[in-house]
Amino acid sequence: MFRDSTAYNKSIAEIRARRCSNEHLIVHYPLSGQTNICQHLFFFVPLFFNFAVVPGRPASNIRASAIHTVVRHQMRLLLITIIILLTVSCKTKTNGWQTLDFGAFKMQTPHGWKIVKEQGIDSYYGGLTNGKDSLWFDYGMYSVDLSGEDTIAHKFAKDTINGLYARVTIPKEDGKGYISIHIPKVSGENQFTIWGKDIKETDIILKMYKSLVFPNSDTTLNPPLTENKYILLSHGSGKTMFQQNCASCHAIHKIILGPPLKDVVNKRSTDWIYKFITDSSTVANDTAHISIRRQYEYHCMQFPSLTKQDVELLVDYVKSR
Repeated sequence: MFRDSTAYNKSIAEIRARRCSNEHLIVHYPLSGQTNICQHLFFFVPLFFNFAVVPGRPASNIRASAIHTVVRHQMRLLLITIIILLTVSCKTKTNGWQTLDFGAFKMQTPHGWKIVKEQGIDSYYGGLTNGKDSLWFDYGMYSVDLSGEDTIAHKFAKDTINGLYARVTIPKEDGKGYISIHIPKVSGENQFTIWGKDIKETDIILKMYKSLVFPNSDTTLNPPLTENKYILLSHGSGKTMFQQNCASCHAIHKIILGPPLKDVVNKRSTDWIYKFITDSSTVANDTAHISIRRQYEYHCMQFPSLTKQDVELLVDYVKSR
């Protein structure tokens, strides 16, 4: 910050020594002309607090004067206010982030990112770019869901972003794959997905995602997204599991051999569905299980190798369709 820190310390020492004598005060100013307002501020702060200078007056006379004492006290109060305001300003400038307003939501980004307007068909589609990297979003009933994309090259996590449940996808290797979040329910039946591909600095992009705010967001619920939240999906995404394990007997909205899965996930909890899929004997006396067997006259296949997280992904996928 200072061109010569020794000169700075010397100036402070001179003030403390000379205010006890009758010498006029001469301060050596060590800052260069290329410093910013914050640096000049933090040089003068100690000067004001160590000595309230009235040019050409001896230090002993200043201390002896009650008027000067009052003025000095008022100056200090004023200075405190200025310090608070300028300190906040300095921190804001150092932070270097801005807020972009997309209408339906807001997001904070580093300076240099700009909104890209696009024309969607049945959803709000658009993006943002800094000239080097780009992010794209899709907001509506039929928002694309990239969670579970290429499970070999990616890691996945569940998160809460300002009160909204979200699924996060990041590449195993920084800069090689998708960085995306999918919020299956923003409001009503509207979903939201934002993604970028092959972008380095994954942590910066995730920080941008974590700043997303919708009209119904709760900014008090935004826990940190730590590394231990990420997992590998051994059974693939919710879509993959549906296609491989369910689609031969179930559709999402209509009857095939079994009931529409949308009806099941809307009536029963994820925990119940996990028990039903992995070991249906644990819910054999449940009224829903008995009703399904009577109505459709079939026994659902069991998938004991699926984990609770697998079933959560499957349920989320069905609910989002």
